[in-house]
Amino acid sequence: HDVYPRCQAISPQFDTSCVRCKLDNLRRCGRCNPLNDLFGDRVGEEWHAMRGLFVSHLLRGRIEMVVPSPSVATTLRQLEPRLNDVAIHVIPHGIDLDAPRLPIAPRTASERLRIVVLGRLSVKKGRNLLRAAAKKLRPLADITLVGCGEIGVKLAEEFGWNCIERYEQEALPDILRSLAPHAGLLPSIVPETFSYTLSELMGLGIPPVVTALGSFKDRVVDGESGFLFEPGKEALVDVVRRLHAQPELLERVARNLASAAPSRTTAEMVDDYRKLLPLASLPIARFRVGIGRQTGLTEPYRHLTEAYTQLTEAYARSQEAHERINAATKRWWILRVARRVIEFRENMRGERRNPFENGR
Repeated sequence: HDVYPRCQAISPQFDTSCVRCKLDNLRRCGRCNPLNDLFGDRVGEEWHAMRGLFVSHLLRGRIEMVVPSPSVATTLRQLEPRLNDVAIHVIPHGIDLDAPRLPIAPRTASERLRIVVLGRLSVKKGRNLLRAAAKKLRPLADITLVGCGEIGVKLAEEFGWNCIERYEQEALPDILRSLAPHAGLLPSIVPETFSYTLSELMGLGIPPVVTALGSFKDRVVDGESGFLFEPGKEALVDVVRRLHAQPELLERVARNLASAAPSRTTAEMVDDYRKLLPLASLPIARFRVGIGRQTGLTEPYRHLTEAYTQLTEAYARSQEAHERINAATKRWWILRVARRVIEFRENMRGERRNPFENGR
């Protein structure tokens, strides 16, 4: 996922985008990088050894790699020069967005912008960047967080923004149609390796305003298919202020997106994988495929699952029997001990009645 395992933080961002990561960099990243928060139980030496073995395995096995955007290949080779000897193919992800593009939302310079922020908000996805810029954005734009999750809801309440905590995927086009946004903001502070949310915005004809990092920079031509800004508060406010003052900039990008080719589909993506990994002919299955709960299991596997179910039930029955035996054994011992106690007491009473019996 992303730049794993080469990057312990998953996204190679430490103050700025990383272009090298030796062992000393990795140690410092583990100690000081707030974005390195996923694998805190692994020290730098362990991770450095693991990622080195990973690359050695690729080289030894002549294993080729696939990445979804050119920046990922560039970053991997910068961080690990040995990957220059590994074939890396770029196959962008596909998305099946079965919805027409939204109508262009015109506006005048006196109107406030309507901006949607699409997707869940974490620190990496720009939560703190949005918080830092919120005060200066207030007079320029009405902001709606869509699919922002619980953290995003709290942020919206803090700044008086509208929000939709979650939505069903098929409902997204209608939600965005009802909001009629002038732009979609993706404020990630780490380099995205692809971004489906960017595909959704562009596929629906909504001009994206995105940080100039990773695949955003690969996929967005500034002023033509969207707008790029450096991942900082002032840069974000500047680009929103410029778009607010010059409505024609957004309208131009919206028209370009409206006339662009349809979004790349998952079928097109799979075709590219098939060119790289051609499907071999396979023999017809010898056994009938199961149905219902065991759909997709051939006959032997269905027998195995049925036998496993029977064994599980038999084990449960044997456990119940064992518990019953234990309970009965406990009762037997209790009765036996009670009987001995009674006998002992009776013997003691008899001895007290005749203390000189038996020569005492």
